[in-house]
Amino acid sequence: MKTYIRCDAYFSERPHFGPFWIEIDKDRFGEIRTEEPREECASILHADEEVYLLPLLSDTHAHVYMNPWPISPQERSTPGSRELDIEIEDGRCRLQTSLKKGIGLVRDMGDPFGINLAVKKRVVASPDDYPAYQVAGPAIHRPKKYGRFLGVKRETMEEVHALIDELAEKENVDFIKVVSTGIVDFAAHEVKQKPQYTAEELKEVVAHVESLGLRVASHCSGQEGIDNNIAAGIHFVEHAYFIRPDQRAKMRDQGQHWTPTFAPVYQQVAFGECGWDRVSRRNLWRILEEHNQAIVAGHAEGMNILAGTDAGSPGVSIGDGLFVELRSMARSVSSIETLRIATAANADACQHPGYTGRIREKDFASFSVYATAPWQDEAKLGSPLAVYQNGKAVSL
Repeated sequence: MKTYIRCDAYFSERPHFGPFWIEIDKDRFGEIRTEEPREECASILHADEEVYLLPLLSDTHAHVYMNPWPISPQERSTPGSRELDIEIEDGRCRLQTSLKKGIGLVRDMGDPFGINLAVKKRVVASPDDYPAYQVAGPAIHRPKKYGRFLGVKRETMEEVHALIDELAEKENVDFIKVVSTGIVDFAAHEVKQKPQYTAEELKEVVAHVESLGLRVASHCSGQEGIDNNIAAGIHFVEHAYFIRPDQRAKMRDQGQHWTPTFAPVYQQVAFGECGWDRVSRRNLWRILEEHNQAIVAGHAEGMNILAGTDAGSPGVSIGDGLFVELRSMARSVSSIETLRIATAANADACQHPGYTGRIREKDFASFSVYATAPWQDEAKLGSPLAVYQNGKAVSL
């Protein structure tokens, strides 16, 4: 018996208006028809409902091991402070829950305990129960510098290269993550620390990682650090607060990807219990506005912009955090373009074989079903009627 799902429209890089009858052939999309199937044995899902299909979304910057709640600094526990088995189980549950929200790909940007590596083994063993998942293992940072919640410290370049080899050969990581700068000082409206790596050192990292068939993502904010990332040819520049117009142009011309990560800063403003004073809150709003303006310009200029949340940061859950991110991005680009970024653009950048971010024949049948077109009503994102992963309905 052939199975079809009837929809009034579906999204695949843009909205396609029907009605359509889309075949689900085991774990893949089959024929996409504009006329109702006449086969006597055909099974048609949602035959009498008005529904809209959206490819599963993706988050290109998350930390699965970190619990984003509670958001108050005084109430938060140290990430990774419990028994390892408990931390792994919690990370697994967060990832599984995000699938029920309509998330089909999560890229993990590092933890110091190998929790993401352990969670990935669960995903590989049961791919229908989780989003596609890519991991870096631990991020790499310099001693006495920012990054201890993200990964491990290495001082010399010889030590850095040795760790990269170990991660690639023994842990089968999907990419390498470096922490190339510190973080934004909200009160001062700047990145105070000097970059952790020079441009030449980052060039070494990129060349070494590329020789292993992998790519490099870099935690980076502040103009000096961004300059170093550009000069080194870093593949994925994460955050990039305070980016200049000339830096945007260079990143575009070199085909580098930029993941802006609005959500962690937005949540710091949205929740008063974060405890920021009036000056800091004003600076937070200013930082967000500047970032929005940079994305408006960068998108118009043709930059490769991705959707990632820094999930695990205070108040940023895997799943719900992406909807915060997309609503923030939609102030800069259209809702349709925001969804294209969170599906097809993310998929093309991450290159996971099990996730295309599209609805098209022969792709994996992974999608969400909505009662309202999500490109017309962003508030509905995260509340699907149904979710399908590889052609199978996910229990909500």
